[in-house]
Amino acid sequence: MPPIAYVPTSPGNTFAGNLLYSRNAMHAENSEMEIIKEYEAKSRELEAKYSKITENLNSMEEIIKKALTEENKLNKVTISHFIKARRNNKKASFLVNEYIKGTFPEWSPMPTWYKILIAE
Repeated sequence: MPPIAYVPTSPGNTFAGNLLYSRNAMHAENSEMEIIKEYEAKSRELEAKYSKITENLNSMEEIIKKALTEENKLNKVTISHFIKARRNNKKASFLVNEYIKGTFPEWSPMPTWYKILIAE
């Protein structure tokens, strides 16, 4: 006869076997729930990080778009505009003045988008 502390590992038809099987099933369910909760928490954390990164990326794309718009505006001015401005062409004079002023006047505060762009 086996020792008193012996509990069969298979459920069998004994009371101890059924009790052990029930405990193992409950333990497995608890372990499964703990694993699910752990990975749900990790998933929420990663989703929050992804959201923040996406937000930062969208913000930087807007800044780059603004910078490219300003660059394109400056690139439109050519040597011929300077020559025409010298000959008192009002449209060319306006464009040359805007070109010399740049994306913002020296006497004005630096735009936020420009500060962020040069910091990055």
